[in-house]
Amino acid sequence: MLTRQWQFGEFKGEDAATAVTTKILGEHTFINTLNFPNNVSFNYDGSLPLEAIVEREALMPGLALAVQMARHFIKLIKVKPGFAAALNLLMNEYPLNYAPAVNDDEGIQLLNSVSGKTFDGYAFQKAIIAGSVPASIVNDYSTEIEDFKSWYHRNYSQPGTGGDSAWLPSRLEYQFSVSATSGETVAKNFPLTIIRVDISIGIL
Repeated sequence: MLTRQWQFGEFKGEDAATAVTTKILGEHTFINTLNFPNNVSFNYDGSLPLEAIVEREALMPGLALAVQMARHFIKLIKVKPGFAAALNLLMNEYPLNYAPAVNDDEGIQLLNSVSGKTFDGYAFQKAIIAGSVPASIVNDYSTEIEDFKSWYHRNYSQPGTGGDSAWLPSRLEYQFSVSATSGETVAKNFPLTIIRVDISIGIL
């Protein structure tokens, strides 16, 4: 290693002067635009971490997710009057129609433990968005439904419907660029803060 450094001149130096004063002028510019593949661009206000927006994916239905979401809504309404009747209605409206793979031991155990006790919380959330929740549930648990929606948005940051995905399956990577008022830079897999620094040095 030392001989290669010598060969490429890395040991060459100068007996130069020493800096006694240094002045630094910095300008901090915030990112305000996020650009994804296929010419998809949208404003970025910093309210969510950049990693969350870049790496988020649409939720897909699954047994574990359905049970988790149902359990949270049950927790919200369990102390309310008429809980048993409401739970039966939800189980009839949104049954757990999932069939774990034959080698998915954990999935089979989960299904066996919750069958007849809970409902499909994922389907329930979709019904809230579509406005098709039974009227009795909406009338009796309107506050709890709003709390459930808030919990969902806090825990699951979802992409929009405009194809805003930075994931490129063919390359197995996220690809995006960020821009600000002072220019543009390209980033992969990590957030950037654009900083311009001007330095003046006094020499003795």
